[in-house]
Parts: sequence; structure tokens; C-alpha cells
Amino acid sequence: MVHCPFIRKSINNIFYQFIFETGRHSGIVELLEILGSIINGFALLMKEEHKLFLVRALIPLHQPKSIGVYHQQLSYCIVQFVEKDYNLVAQNCTVILPIIFEALEKNMQSHWNQSVHGLTANIRKMFLDMYSDLFEMCQQQYLDNEDQAKYSEEQRELAWRSIEAVELLFSPRLQEKDIFLDEAQWNPGTLDSTTASDISSNDQGGLRNCAISANGGFLSSARISNLAEALLHLHALN
Repeated sequence: MVHCPFIRKSINNIFYQFIFETGRHSGIVELLEILGSIINGFALLMKEEHKLFLVRALIPLHQPKSIGVYHQQLSYCIVQFVEKDYNLVAQNCTVILPIIFEALEKNMQSHWNQSVHGLTANIRKMFLDMYSDLFEMCQQQYLDNEDQAKYSEEQRELAWRSIEAVELLFSPRLQEKDIFLDEAQWNPGTLDSTTASDISSNDQGGLRNCAISANGGFLSSARISNLAEALLHLHALN
């Protein structure tokens, strides 16, 4: 017992070096296994230094990218702390619930495993009973996010349909297309006699309206504008 503070400080230093400096250490798994046994023997009323060890050493261990190597042992240590003192959850509920609420709702709606579904229902009910106002706020935010996601998906679908509709204008099955040419670009000599005969005499705004075959590859300025708008809208949605 005399050496416990020294041992705890030494383990803390190893964790700090791993988390904030090197990111490499070969003994994290073994240290966490030892700590799991030690934490399991804690009294129900934990000392303040034990809680500080949780906040300063164990929780930051979730940051390194190599967490998958020791995640099982780390989770066991965290669970042991929570089982010893449930108030540790209450202190951070306002942070925890908004993070996990979406996962809880999706588990309730569509998770295939009955055990996970039942556990999720219990956790959901616990939060609802303890923090009804926060729960309702998170639920409303979740519904708003779902509506926004549904609206974005509908807009994306409409944008794709617009692009597909414009693409059909290039189909060889179409016989004719309407185009607009600028006054400077319009040259009747470059068009065949059939097309030139269809040129309108309307010259409003320096534009002339004519019709050429689909093989010509021209589009009306209005349709080009619609295509550009659809592409920009799709890019914004993605």
C-alpha cells in the first residue's frame, strides 16, 4: 500500500508519454490488464485520486490511433469505474447523451440483435427518466437532422433527374433541338440549307433562334443554364 502512489504515478507517466509524445509503447495492454484487476478491487466509495486517474490517464487513452490494440482492456477498466460509481456518468451526461443519441435511436429502429435492442431500450429509458429535458432536446434535434437528410436526398435525386433529362437531349433518337446563337457567332453559311431556312427573323437581345439536328450537339442557352444549375446544385449536395 505504501508504494501505490509511486506505482500509479509511474503508470501515469508511461501513459502520458504514449498519448502525448511518442504514440508507441509495447506494454499498454499488459498495464491495462493489471489496472483492470486493481480497479475491480476498489471500494464503492472511490478516492479522489482514483477519479483523477480516470480523467487524466484512462480517458485520454481513447485518442491514439492504435486504440484497437488495447481497446478491450481499456473498456474493461472504464466499465469497472462506472460500476463502482454511477455518478461519473451523471457528471458528463450533457456531453455523452448528444453524442450517443443517434446510435441509440438507430439501434432501437433497426438493430438485428435482440440483446443489443433490449440493452439500448434500458439505456434510453434511463436517460429519459433522469434527464427528460435533455433527452427531448436531443430527440428533437435528431428528428430535425433526419428531416434535413431526407430533404437533401430528395434534392440530390431531383438534381440527378435533371442531369439525366438534359443528357437525353443528346440522344440520336431526337430529331431536332432548339438552340440560341450569339449575333457574332451566328453565320448562316455554316449551316445547311434546311437548317438555314428554319432560322427565325427574331433578333431580340442579339440572339437568333434556329433548329439543327441532334448530331449538331447544340443546346439552347436556357437548357445549358438548367444543366449548369443542376450540376452546381448536385455539387453542393455532395
